[in-house]
Amino acid sequence: MTFQSCDGAMRRCLFAAAAVLVLLMAGAAMATPERGENCTACHTASSMPAKHPPITADTAICTSCHATERSRANDQAHDHDQDRDRHQEQDQDRDQERKQTQVRLGGDALTVPGALRGATMQSGIHPKEHSPVTYELILGYLYSTDIEQHHSGSHLGGGDHGGGNSHGNLPSDEGEGHAGSFFRMGGKVKYSFDLDDANSLGIEAALNRDIFTGQELRRIMARVGLNWKREHALGKTVIRPYLQRTHYDLGTLPSFRAFGLNVNHHVALKLRHALSYTFRAKRRLFDGEDDPRGWDLRTGAVYQGPLGDHADYRLGFTLLSRGNPKKESRQYKGGVLSLGAAWAVGQNATLGAHTELGYRVYDAVDPIFGTTRRDNTIGIGISFQNREWQFMGSAPRFSCFIRRTDSNIATYDSDATFCAVAQEIRF
Repeated sequence: MTFQSCDGAMRRCLFAAAAVLVLLMAGAAMATPERGENCTACHTASSMPAKHPPITADTAICTSCHATERSRANDQAHDHDQDRDRHQEQDQDRDQERKQTQVRLGGDALTVPGALRGATMQSGIHPKEHSPVTYELILGYLYSTDIEQHHSGSHLGGGDHGGGNSHGNLPSDEGEGHAGSFFRMGGKVKYSFDLDDANSLGIEAALNRDIFTGQELRRIMARVGLNWKREHALGKTVIRPYLQRTHYDLGTLPSFRAFGLNVNHHVALKLRHALSYTFRAKRRLFDGEDDPRGWDLRTGAVYQGPLGDHADYRLGFTLLSRGNPKKESRQYKGGVLSLGAAWAVGQNATLGAHTELGYRVYDAVDPIFGTTRRDNTIGIGISFQNREWQFMGSAPRFSCFIRRTDSNIATYDSDATFCAVAQEIRF
C-alpha cells in the first residue's frame, strides 16, 4: 500500500467520522421536540435509543418526558442568564467604584487631605443630592491663641476632615496675638439643575453669624454665588464666582464687600491616584474707602495617592499673593509646601494628619525696623471624624492646628494653636 492510498483512506475515515458526528448532533437536537410537537413526524422505532418507549401518535406521552427535560434546560438557561446579569451588575458596580475612587475633591495644598472615599461617602455630611434644592445648617466653635487672624477669615474647621492652614484662613502677619474664640451658626441653600449631560449649574446663598467671646465683636457674613460644574472623562471642573458682604455690628473693624472666584480642576490619573489644580481670587472694598484694595490670590496643585488599602496621602504646593492690606509693607508673596494623609480607623472613623512648610517675603521695607520682612512658617495639624457620633443625620469634625512663625524681625515671631469643631447638616 502506498502513502497516497493510506492518506486517501485516512481522509475518507475522517470524513465518515465527521458525517456520523453531524448526524448524532442532529439526532440529539431532534430528540427534545418542542411542546406539542408529534414525535412520530421525525422518529421511528428504529431511530430511538434502546431504552426509549414505543413510539405512538399520542403527543401527550412524548411531552410527559420531553417537556420536562426542556423545562429543565430552560431553567438552566434562565439561571445562566441571571448569573450573567448579576456578574455584569457587579462589574458595573466595580467600574463605578473605580471612577468614584479616582476622582478626589479638594486640590488646595493649604487644606488637609480628604477622607477616604468610604468615610466620605458614608459620613452623611455630603449625601448624593436627589432634589434640585438642598439646605444646609452650619454649627461650629473655634478656639485660638491668636484670634485676630480669624477676624477676616470666613472658614471654620477646615475643608476636608481636619486642620489645614489656619482652618482655611491666611496666616496672621501681626506677630503674637490674643487668645479667644467664636461661635458660628449659619445656613446655606442651593438650587442646582443640569444644563446637559456634562454640565450643571447651581445658585447658592449663605448666611453666617459669628459671635466672638472675650471681645466686643459680632460678625454677619452673607454670600451669593454661582456653581458651574463640568464632568469630563477623568474628573471634573468647578468654577464658583461669588459676592460677599461682611458686616461687623460690634467692634472697630471696618465692614466690607468682596468679589471672589474659586476654580477647581480634578484629574484622575489611575486608580486612587489624582491630580488637582486650584485657583482662588478675592478683592475687598471697605466701607468708607473709594477704591477696592489689592487682590488676594492663591494657586496650587495637589497630587493624591494611596497609602496601602486604608489610607491616602496628599502632596501639594501653593503660591500666595496677599494684596489686601492697605500698607504695602504688609503685603507679601509666598509659598507653602504641604504633606498630609488620612486613615480609615475601623469601619466608621477617619483620622487625618497634615504638615506644612511656608515662606513669605513682604513687598516693602518695614517702616519701623527699616528692613524688608521675611517669614518662615511650620505647622502641623490633626483631624478626626466618627460617623457613629451622629447628630441630626451627620457627624461633627474635630480638628487642631499648631503653627510656628520665625521672622527676620523678632517682633513678628509667633506661635499659634487653634482647634475647632464643625457640624454641617444637610436637608
